[in-house]
Amino acid sequence: MKKVILLGESGLIGGALAKKLGANDEFTLTKPSSKELNLLNSDSVESYFAKHKPDLIINAAGKCGGVAANIKMPGDFSLENTIISASVFNAAIKTGVSRIIHFIPACIYPANAPLPYSEESILNGAPEESSRYFAVAKLNALFMAEALNKQHKTSFISVIPSNVYGPCHRASGDHSHVIPSLIKKMAAAKNSNSSSVEIWGNGTNQRDFLHVEDLAEATYQIMMATNPPPVINVGSGEVTTIENLARIIQSHVGYTGKLEFSDNGLSGAQHKYVDTSKIKKLGWTAKVFLRDGIKSL
Repeated sequence: MKKVILLGESGLIGGALAKKLGANDEFTLTKPSSKELNLLNSDSVESYFAKHKPDLIINAAGKCGGVAANIKMPGDFSLENTIISASVFNAAIKTGVSRIIHFIPACIYPANAPLPYSEESILNGAPEESSRYFAVAKLNALFMAEALNKQHKTSFISVIPSNVYGPCHRASGDHSHVIPSLIKKMAAAKNSNSSSVEIWGNGTNQRDFLHVEDLAEATYQIMMATNPPPVINVGSGEVTTIENLARIIQSHVGYTGKLEFSDNGLSGAQHKYVDTSKIKKLGWTAKVFLRDGIKSL
């Protein structure tokens, strides 16, 4: 039975993984809360790993948010994510943990990379401006993993999901990701009988929205693979525009007012979706279509 430490269990991805792996008797799952383990303290992380002696670490922890949050708090996003990644990697090396799975956002891809984004496009250009500092911190984590793999013969795997959403996705004002933000806006507009809702951007931006349960299943497939790629995309393969997403959410919420698209500079990358060739070779494909996934929220 494999001993697995799951970091970030309180988050969207971590919660789905806890549910998926907790129901599987192939693993002994340990999932420390932030009160039990401060990931910003390298010594504490090392002591925790030394005590529990995991076979595998899944790092779903980190600071994340939508476009507005990235613009408002670039220092926090850069610093906290860099420290967490360095603490986890350093502690794993010191305690002899040979496999880590961690998650890298698709915003690391160059803004001008060919679509769909393939893993080979990484570092072939600058990321989109609005998420630059978050993206560079996560790029650093990806390359730390690569460097440690080369030096220590470890299997530290960087999983790059497309835009993840799910039933535990909380909205927190303008700092939210697009799906929970739109649901909150439209529900509030419906309750207040507002005649319109503002949607950031002109609606033409294209995205691939991945249900978190699909990501959890993909992560399981990667865990069980003998020799998975060190960098691997996970996406639904269902590309849609922000306008279409907004219409789906409008129907789900039952809001009958007008959607007003406002190109205010907070819409992020024009297009962002990933090539899923490598994960499909491991036998995985997404099962949750966007319209059905929205209904689960």
